[in-house]
Amino acid sequence: MNLLLNDIGLQNALREKNLKAFADRFPGLAVKLHSSADKDIREADNVFHAFEAKNGEITASYRDVLLHSRYNPSSEAAKLLHTDFTAKADSIVFFGSGLGYGADEAARSFPSKNLIVIEPDPLRLLQAFSFFDWESVFKVRSCVFLLQADIQTVIAVLEHYGLRESALISAKAWTAHAQEYFSALGTLIARNRDKQDINERTLEKFGPLWLSNMCKNLAESVKLKSINRYKDGTSTLPFCILAAGPSLDEILPYLEKIKKRAVLVCTDTALRSCLRVGVQPHFIIVTDPQYLNACHIADLKAPESILITEIAVYPGVLRFDCREIILYASLFPLGRYIEECTEKREALAAGGSVASSAWDFARFCGAKTIYTAGLDLSYPANKTHARGSTFEERAHIISNRLKSGEMQNTTAVYANPAYNQDKKACDYEGNSLITDERMLLYAWWFESKCAAFPNVKTVSLSPAALHIPGFLLADTDELLALPEREKEIKAFCFLPKKDKADSPRDARARNIKALKTLEADLTELQHTVQNAAALCTRRCRTEADYAEVLHELTRSDERIYASRVKNLASLIFPPPARLEAIAAKSLPSQPPAPPQGDYKTAAAYNILKSKLIYDMILQSVDTHIKYLKKNGLFI
Repeated sequence: MNLLLNDIGLQNALREKNLKAFADRFPGLAVKLHSSADKDIREADNVFHAFEAKNGEITASYRDVLLHSRYNPSSEAAKLLHTDFTAKADSIVFFGSGLGYGADEAARSFPSKNLIVIEPDPLRLLQAFSFFDWESVFKVRSCVFLLQADIQTVIAVLEHYGLRESALISAKAWTAHAQEYFSALGTLIARNRDKQDINERTLEKFGPLWLSNMCKNLAESVKLKSINRYKDGTSTLPFCILAAGPSLDEILPYLEKIKKRAVLVCTDTALRSCLRVGVQPHFIIVTDPQYLNACHIADLKAPESILITEIAVYPGVLRFDCREIILYASLFPLGRYIEECTEKREALAAGGSVASSAWDFARFCGAKTIYTAGLDLSYPANKTHARGSTFEERAHIISNRLKSGEMQNTTAVYANPAYNQDKKACDYEGNSLITDERMLLYAWWFESKCAAFPNVKTVSLSPAALHIPGFLLADTDELLALPEREKEIKAFCFLPKKDKADSPRDARARNIKALKTLEADLTELQHTVQNAAALCTRRCRTEADYAEVLHELTRSDERIYASRVKNLASLIFPPPARLEAIAAKSLPSQPPAPPQGDYKTAAAYNILKSKLIYDMILQSVDTHIKYLKKNGLFI
């Protein structure tokens, strides 16, 4: 019989030992645990039951659901942890602590990996400390405990450690005591991974387009100022974000009055609707580099508005008739390289939709209250966009007797591959909404930003929009009841700011110098990669030959990593999943590494895979040089 089960003194002693070790490693978190330790654990939770497993170890149950095997808990943990994905993962994340068998096995088997334990209830951890020795876990070099952490903090930590490269270990019984918490966390993790998948696919599809746009825009961008002038420029003025959702129609009649009370930040998709009622917003945001996106403003004029965009935008956007065009920091490596050498611009967050960048611009300006109009992220009344928007106008232009505008809207909603009629998606009055996975991702972005910036109050003006946790709801009358501040608004938006940017002549000189440096860096990287690829074709007969080639490739890799332009290749380089698929298709099966496998066979495979990667890097570098030469930026 395990002595711990019937000896309260031994349980208390083990708990104090674990608490002391925990406090030495995590002094701040230890305060939470000590405050919980003052309570009687058994009285606080009488549905927890510890008992002896068949092999003599301690196991337990929660609400009659086993936390661990009733036969061999440690063996069960080993089977759970020893998988191919866990072996390759950079981090091992535990949803709930259990008694500690899982974390202990991870600490012993993978001491060099990041070990993360998520536990929202301190009492659960105290119960584990009373029946299991956690010493091995606290000795792990990179060990993180997320104790009573809110979900957004957990997501931020997991993103820091690489969510895609993390093995998530979860058991139903470990999370039963906080089922709602872990369910919400699982949903956000899934959405985050979906977002990363979408970003990778988007990068792979549009990388060459963005590169081409940047090369065409580089010369023109030197003449443009940056958004830096507006950073924390006002904390008293309210902002109003105008998106192109159907509910924008309800706000348009009041837009002229709203403009006198709040800074209007309009998305490119909503501009046509605003101009239709004779209102030019203070700012227009354009983020998407595609040609079709440029069509939203192609035939419009807004001489009173300031256009905010990025260097990779479709070139026609930089010819838009407006008061001024200003740039925010580039989202892509080539743009960031040039900005490092010329003028560093402040960045705006990209949450997938142009409205997310509009919101972040308002926050960047120092706004404490941000109203949103037309940010529906759903299809209220089966409508897709506001009247007068480019989408709406196009539907009417191409409509005929067999394909009416209404039919096109219905098709856009129900034939959408990402169509989602989740009953949990509802508006601010609790009514079910039709939406899609893409817009749910956008909603999650706004939710995460509300949690990250609690001092910024975000308000929806439409009760029919998708309810976003963290957003408040207000009637349009509340905004119209604010005092008119037209003079202050114009002073903030349009009066000259003290830019520290160079004069146009100096800026051009810095740009020329940056391009010459870029050409030299790209040429050097090109030669390094060419030599490394050629080295991969060297004929090897002995283990010594293979070892010499691998050693020289390691030195080449070090030179590549040291290159100032190494990140440029990533723009049109396959994402990891795509790279592995290419390798699996073009290379022979990966042999086992020594000692299980033959050294020469394993070395030959690694050299072949290196050659494949070098060829792709070289292709990316060559493409950059081609586009830069095509646009007269390189000689």
